[in-house]
Amino acid sequence: MSYERTFSVSVPPERAFRAFTDPDELTQWFAKKFERNEQDSAGEADTPGGPMNFEVTQIKDDELLCYRQWSASPDVGIDVTVVFEPVDGGTRITVTHAGFGGDSILNSDSVHRGMDESYADLVLYLERGVAFPRHRDLQSTAELGAMVRETYAGAEVVEVLGGGLAEELGVVPGDLILQLGRGAVFGNREVNFFVREHEAGDEVEVVWAHEGDLRRGRGRLSKRDDQVFAQFV
Repeated sequence: MSYERTFSVSVPPERAFRAFTDPDELTQWFAKKFERNEQDSAGEADTPGGPMNFEVTQIKDDELLCYRQWSASPDVGIDVTVVFEPVDGGTRITVTHAGFGGDSILNSDSVHRGMDESYADLVLYLERGVAFPRHRDLQSTAELGAMVRETYAGAEVVEVLGGGLAEELGVVPGDLILQLGRGAVFGNREVNFFVREHEAGDEVEVVWAHEGDLRRGRGRLSKRDDQVFAQFV
């Protein structure tokens, strides 16, 4: 199991279940567009990382939703289980992801953090009645050119993307990003906030740790790839 989150919302299970299964509801907090094929329980969503495919594998009204999710290849992706439990004052929702068919970007820490943001947008929508999908719509045109994961010491680089700022500066997997501009970096949240505050081509300072050395460099932020899911299987 690569991801598990439990959170509660102050609405009944049938309302929470509808937010996960009704295409019109999904466009309020998750995808800009969601098309569903009623015949085979499949669907496709327009997400910040590009098109995403879904196939429902099990469903029990207001209690359980299981589906398979993939991007570039139907042989590589994740199985998602969502459980809806009635509790005093609302519904407890438990979401788990388990990978199938090998490595997938959907199992990456950055995507998991993105899902956390999407679920925050879901809670905002259900509890406050406000459809303002921050994760989906407040995307930057820029990127650091590296994928990072959360560690206790900070944001560890796990992959350097070709042609990006990180590669230009000589950042390699295993390095820790410590500072961007004037802001301290402890994880994905700070990296994402920083690039959302900048445009592709902006010149910025990066501080990172490499094999016991503290390194500094300046360069221009890369252009964000809005079809990033298609690049990974």
